[in-house]
Amino acid sequence: MRFIEKTPPDFFKFASSRDFGVALDGKTKGGLVYTLMYGNYGSNKGEDNKGKGIYARLGWESKTAYVEANGHFANDNGKDMTYFALFGGLKGGWGRLGLSYFFHDQKPEQGDSQNSGIISGFAAIKISKKAEIFARYDHFTDVSLSNIGDYIPVPAKHYEARFIIAGLSFKVHDMVKISPNIKYVFYGGDNAPDGDFYLNLTAKVSFKTSIGGKK
Repeated sequence: MRFIEKTPPDFFKFASSRDFGVALDGKTKGGLVYTLMYGNYGSNKGEDNKGKGIYARLGWESKTAYVEANGHFANDNGKDMTYFALFGGLKGGWGRLGLSYFFHDQKPEQGDSQNSGIISGFAAIKISKKAEIFARYDHFTDVSLSNIGDYIPVPAKHYEARFIIAGLSFKVHDMVKISPNIKYVFYGGDNAPDGDFYLNLTAKVSFKTSIGGKK
């Protein structure tokens, strides 16, 4: 449900959702999926020759289940960056759910490593042919490496952040989804700041195109 929010590692800046490089990618008849990639480690930014990244993914997929381990190792401006993720999910006519763990470590040329982790779970349950309810909970297992300063400010550098998303999504047209949803940020630990509550109305419009008579 990317139109509602970024994935936890992208939202909390553990890892970017994109990069440019060369990859070996495939899937076996038994459901094994794999990827090995060498990239710029520049996300969607231009090449700056300040570091490169090696990415790997190994997973297994069936009609109702998916499990995966993935990660990368890179060097960025003299820092060794290590990222690792585990994911398991189920899906069916009733909806879908998943549980993830994300780990991020950065080690400068001098000084100690800094690392942080996130446990994240989500569920989307169908309540009709055109509607579903959903919820996601992100839980920091430690403080973050930096504060998050997007449209939702999260001072995660000094406090253990918690993030809840919940809402309703329904189709008003084959190409249009509407979702009233809430987002709540709160914190654990001593002297933590007050939480912040957000109320959103989000829309997703999908466009269909035809090329050569085929959609």
